[in-house]
Amino acid sequence: MYPLTLMYPLTFGRRISAVVSLLFLLALGVNVSAQTSDGKLRSPAHQLASEAYKAFASGDYISAGDLARRAVALEPTNGDYLLLLADSSANTGDMEMTRSALTRYSSLPATIASPPSLDVAYRAIRAHDDDLALRYFAEARERGELTPVAALDAAYAARRQYRDADTLDWLDRYLTMDNGASQLDPEQQKNARALQNRMTQRWHGQHYMYGGPAGWGVGGVSPSGQRNMIQTGVELSYSPNIHLLRTDGGIAFFGRYFMTLYDADGAATGRETGQPALGVRWRPMRDKNLVLEYARYFELGEATRDDNMFRVAYSTGSDPDGSTAWKLFAEANHFVDSEQTMGTFYLSYGWNIFYGANSNPISLNIALISTYDSSMDQPDATSIAPEISHRFSLNERWGTNFDLTLQYRIPIAGDMERARGPAVITAFSF
Repeated sequence: MYPLTLMYPLTFGRRISAVVSLLFLLALGVNVSAQTSDGKLRSPAHQLASEAYKAFASGDYISAGDLARRAVALEPTNGDYLLLLADSSANTGDMEMTRSALTRYSSLPATIASPPSLDVAYRAIRAHDDDLALRYFAEARERGELTPVAALDAAYAARRQYRDADTLDWLDRYLTMDNGASQLDPEQQKNARALQNRMTQRWHGQHYMYGGPAGWGVGGVSPSGQRNMIQTGVELSYSPNIHLLRTDGGIAFFGRYFMTLYDADGAATGRETGQPALGVRWRPMRDKNLVLEYARYFELGEATRDDNMFRVAYSTGSDPDGSTAWKLFAEANHFVDSEQTMGTFYLSYGWNIFYGANSNPISLNIALISTYDSSMDQPDATSIAPEISHRFSLNERWGTNFDLTLQYRIPIAGDMERARGPAVITAFSF
């Protein structure tokens, strides 16, 4: 699981956008006032605009918007008034009017007095008009005004519009630009490379290892006993960039092989439990980690199964760079032929401890863990566990990580034996 991509990431460019806009509007307001005071320009539109600029500067955005709207009605092709209307409307939360004003502004010819393209691009982002923002980001690129931070914001805007080719182009520009290196925040670079990897890498692999109370079997493998066990497995998947919907996360084909290495009840282990499976998974929403999966299990060892499995899983969580952390994971697996249903629910909350520059934090959590297996006499097992987890980034460019989780489970409901004891979970992804 990886954290969702940020919808409107806070970058340096967006932080200064409001300041730039205000200074630009104040400058225009002074200019209009000067013009009207010398007797050369005394049109009703200029008088309304002058009052609108004063209201905006004082923070009265409702009055500023009303005055700007009246000025635009008198001079509908005045770009300065349209921008004032857009900014006033944005500050009152009227994004529909903001987008309308910016769209009308974009149809006007550029002049020497026009604001920088990036200024308009960030206005459009604030109004949630990514298409218009991308137009002005591209214009800034052509004019040589593009900064690394702006390139990153353009990449996220393209991502939100599901324009994959444009997203990768902007990410590449951001990661390869060498001007303004001081703007390149290490965490932003890390997130940008991670997004680039997710979008370009077709092959993915993971190796799992679990040791602990039975009932937590990974990969849909049924626990072979009632108490402690050790399971391991590997999965290799290929994503061919096939989408059923414009907004989905694509389809992936996979093959997996799991095995039980140890069982405290003395049940079958080793090659007898070697369980292969082939399947396909689909993420119906790109920015939500919801997975729908079908897998065909093949009987290989004496303790394996020949069955069809359907699985649904969902995970989400907090920003991994925050001081506090929470995570939610839930899945349900149903084996059709054997009529067995297995489920897992996991919810944790805790604190992140950062111990080095650009490193992943160590998370100290309290977790609620519940498992379900319809084949057991007592199907459910629920526990609370203090937990320590950490991700080791082995190769940032290729997205290679090693995750380690340590738990001690304290039973609170259901099968007490299956909910008690230490657990170790590792995952190596590449």
